[in-house]
Amino acid sequence: MSRGIRKDTPDRIRVARTNDPMALGPLLGELCTMFNITASMIAETVDSHDQTVLRWFFGQSSIAPQWMPRVMKLLCVLDWMRVNEMQPLVGNADEKSAEFGKRISTFVKLTKRAA
Repeated sequence: MSRGIRKDTPDRIRVARTNDPMALGPLLGELCTMFNITASMIAETVDSHDQTVLRWFFGQSSIAPQWMPRVMKLLCVLDWMRVNEMQPLVGNADEKSAEFGKRISTFVKLTKRAA
């Protein structure tokens, strides 16, 4: 499971966002670091590998089509968290994963209700 977000990760994501402001991977990384969500947590959610997610975050590779629907859903969840000024996740990896799962579930319920 996750060891946390490395000190240099936000800087590397910032560089990737500057180099390609429209790239989804660095945007995902920026939102994840804002909420203390690790690449491992994203990898688990989209059924990928954490190194793949880090390559997305750093703009080293594009998000492949098989992951795009799940990533787009996560971007919506993360933007909803940002708009609602939710606090970053805290606790150990299991606690953060559980809280992130709850936030995803809440978002899904809200979107179903609105449909």
